[in-house]
Amino acid sequence: MKWSSVSAQSVELGRGSPLFGSWLVQSASSCTSGLVVAMEDDMRKGLFAALLLFEVMASAVRGETSYVANVRAGRRTAEMICAPCHVVAGDQKQEPLLRPPAQSFAEIARGPKADEWKLQTFLASTHSSISHPANMPNPQLSEEQIRDVTAYILSLRERKRGGETRKQSN
Repeated sequence: MKWSSVSAQSVELGRGSPLFGSWLVQSASSCTSGLVVAMEDDMRKGLFAALLLFEVMASAVRGETSYVANVRAGRRTAEMICAPCHVVAGDQKQEPLLRPPAQSFAEIARGPKADEWKLQTFLASTHSSISHPANMPNPQLSEEQIRDVTAYILSLRERKRGGETRKQSN
């Protein structure tokens, strides 16, 4: 309501009129409720924006936590299944049984096939055959184990920061 219309209506009703008091209360009530509705709408929008921001941040944390969990699970799987032939980690407790050992996971991580799709495809297929019996057999990993081992191998890649080379933390 515009102030000019309020003053015009108050003049028409007259201050001594019994209707003036009820009109004033009713007008104030409708203005206040309109203001409250507008404030509630703004508060809802603000609350929605805050909740949306919180969800985005939480999903980023969950994603990071999930990635770290995949890397750890991948290392455990690799230590159980791959360590007889590969050096899976620098602090591996037992040496590989295969002599000479197959390529280390750190070397694989630095190699040309160190991308997620190539590693997952390689881990899901058989490489030994009658003509090449010494090649790596299919380790029979589940899809989850393949994702985890891939995440672990990719976590071993070296990256450059400020002129120095560092191993990614896992």
